[in-house]
Amino acid sequence: IRMLSTIVKQSPNSIVITTTAGTIEYVNPAYCRMTGYTAQELVGKNTRILQSGGTPRETYTELWDTVLSGEVWRGELINKSKTGNIYIEKNIISPVFDELHGIIHLLGIKTDITKQKKIEKELKQHRLHLEERVEERTKELKTKRSALERSQKALVYLLEDANEARRELEILNQKLKKANEELESFSYSISHDLRAPLRAIHGYIELLSEHLQNRQDSETDRLMNTIRKNAMRMGELIDDLLSFSKTGRVSMRMAPVDMKKMALQVFDNLVSPDQKKRIHFTLGSLHTITGDRHLLYQVWVNLIGNAVKFSSKKESPEITISSEKQEGEGVFRIEDNGAGFNALYKDNLFNVFKRLHTEKEFEGTGIGLALVKRILERHGGRVWGEGEVQKGAVFYFALPASPSGGSN
Repeated sequence: IRMLSTIVKQSPNSIVITTTAGTIEYVNPAYCRMTGYTAQELVGKNTRILQSGGTPRETYTELWDTVLSGEVWRGELINKSKTGNIYIEKNIISPVFDELHGIIHLLGIKTDITKQKKIEKELKQHRLHLEERVEERTKELKTKRSALERSQKALVYLLEDANEARRELEILNQKLKKANEELESFSYSISHDLRAPLRAIHGYIELLSEHLQNRQDSETDRLMNTIRKNAMRMGELIDDLLSFSKTGRVSMRMAPVDMKKMALQVFDNLVSPDQKKRIHFTLGSLHTITGDRHLLYQVWVNLIGNAVKFSSKKESPEITISSEKQEGEGVFRIEDNGAGFNALYKDNLFNVFKRLHTEKEFEGTGIGLALVKRILERHGGRVWGEGEVQKGAVFYFALPASPSGGSN
């Protein structure tokens, strides 16, 4: 326990533990540095002392409704330090349960993203400036177009202005690309840095369990299991974040991909022999696609994995995969008879951390479909889904068909 305490104290991320009413019980040094308060000034106080008034009331309502219902809340808060400086923090706030699944504490892991938000604001200003310049140039071009009929000289001016506008657009596009790369690198760095303390927590929990063997009571067992379970879940979330971040950075190696062979391989790897006896799995002819084999494998892992997971509670699960060629695209279809989803919220399917089912119903991190969308967009493709509650779901994805246009 002393080792775990040392890890938390030395964590670069701000960590706070509160009661279910928001009274602070523990803060690590990183949290003190971020807020400007000492631990003695914070412990026993309510987290409201940090409120700046800049966070909408609806955000706090959503936060408390989420954590008190046993779910993890992720979002941003605008707070004020002891010195009066306004800062923006990214939050992951998790409920901590006792052995009866009652909520006894709240655990918050916070990251100061004030600099990131500043970059986003500058990016928005650049975009607005570009729109203004485009509008200005458009007006100028209209005026010069009429003058073109009267003078050859006006044509020269028009070409010069067009070249200048193009150069400015190229410069702004480069700034936009650089800002996006910095944001992606920032996300990757945060996720990567969180893995080291989690590995240490896993290791020390096992060492502590061995050290206390035959000497620990039920309460110690419960606390250690709670730490182990939450650390494992956080590890899964970080792994998915890393995969999502890497997807936009890795170079693609394009080659013909036998999609039927790949889909069958994914199904065999994901599904146990006992599950295969229950699942009615139909795999039709699938078109060959030119793409990155490793990235497309991840697409199948997430889509087939979801079909298996969300149909697992059915007495006779059914999964059907097929494809057809439409207007130069290979359109793939993955259908199941599982839990389905409310079609009103289908626009949220492919957003990071947006889930249409609770953690109690089906486990997951809310990153898989966002990863699928990013991979397919890098291939010049698209993805969409249809569903109805308790009547199953159908997910489609389309990719440019290979020149041969063949199917297997």
